[in-house]
Amino acid sequence: MYIDALVLLNAMLLSAALQYDCSKSEYERCVRMADPLIKEVRLIFPDNMNDVHLVCRTWNDFVDCLKRFTDRCFTDQQRSQFNKAIENPIQSVHQMCTQPRYQKEYLQHAPCMKGTVIDDGRCGS
Repeated sequence: MYIDALVLLNAMLLSAALQYDCSKSEYERCVRMADPLIKEVRLIFPDNMNDVHLVCRTWNDFVDCLKRFTDRCFTDQQRSQFNKAIENPIQSVHQMCTQPRYQKEYLQHAPCMKGTVIDDGRCGS
């Protein structure tokens, strides 16, 4: 869901940090915030409300950090391209974090999606 976006964000942020001599430590701090979202299986596809809430808090902190970084380090054009590139993942996570109906539907399918990541079998087997 948001793994591809994190890889893209990483590349774009590194490019901006190097190009505009922005604080590399600030860039690295933002990137580290997202580590649990791509390294912890329970957070890649959260399958209960506690993990959904943890993903939401972590994601919001990550996005806030990115916003501060891009506001300081990106040109208007880069910021516009960046925002366009991350719009869908941000919207998807936002829905999961704020819309009970979306949460309910997501949680119905989360164990199956998670199973494809951690099990050799596939959904519907």
